[in-house]
Amino acid sequence: MNNEPQDNQGTEQSAEAAPEPSAGQPEPTPGATPAGTMQGDPVMVFLAYFGIFALIPLLTVKDNDYVRWHAKQGLTYLVTAIVVFIALTIASAIFSFIPVVGGIITTLLGLLMLLLSLGFFVLWVLALVKAFGNERWKIPVVGDLSERW
Repeated sequence: MNNEPQDNQGTEQSAEAAPEPSAGQPEPTPGATPAGTMQGDPVMVFLAYFGIFALIPLLTVKDNDYVRWHAKQGLTYLVTAIVVFIALTIASAIFSFIPVVGGIITTLLGLLMLLLSLGFFVLWVLALVKAFGNERWKIPVVGDLSERW
């Protein structure tokens, strides 16, 4: 170990001379989160969009509006997806009893569920990317529903 006194002069100069924003860069807003840092705990933000685990940040995080907002949207997204797929499954089961035409409709409903699955997945990934980018991006339809409660 080195027992010599350390020179604090370099740290004092760096604290005094804060970098000035360049001409093309906007000045940071007071109270804004610096670039590269999140407004909330990254684990809680991830859990907000991870199915039923959205209840964890919703019920445990009381002091971070950003995490709670994403948890509400994530939970609403989950409920919306479940309701849509249950409705399509019931419709498919009902139409399957109709000869010939029912088979065609059931097949089309199956294809619709496949496309919706892909769409729900893309929206889920997009919501996660936006959440980790410090954005409150509202998922179409779901975002408006989640703001009601």
